[in-house]
Amino acid sequence: PVAIEGNSPLYDEAAIDAFAQERARRAPSQRGRRPRLMPGLARDAAFAERLRAASADGAGAPEVPTQAALIDLLGLNVVTFGERMRGRTRWTDAELEVIRRTLGVDTTDANEVVDRARAAKRQARAARSHAGS
Repeated sequence: PVAIEGNSPLYDEAAIDAFAQERARRAPSQRGRRPRLMPGLARDAAFAERLRAASADGAGAPEVPTQAALIDLLGLNVVTFGERMRGRTRWTDAELEVIRRTLGVDTTDANEVVDRARAAKRQARAARSHAGS
């Protein structure tokens, strides 16, 4: 910042433009921070990959032609949908039924990543409490 006005930093417009141009020249892997991943788990769940592929192949057309239409049909916002796809939060039974019905995707392992993460946390917690005893 070149100055502070109240609680807001003020930046030089030329410096912002130079930063944006420099960032655009970076390799794609260095353009921004990487998304957080659950430690020790696969980068992508098989279910999320199947859901992406089915959506990209137009499996839900004409009712659900895009992933955005699926998000609307599920009644989720983009952030919540992303959390589900990354395995950070559980899919509800109602959401899985809509996915099964409209896209024909097998949903048996939909919450596998979340379940493994929770089991790992429980084990770590139990190990810590056992070590502390």
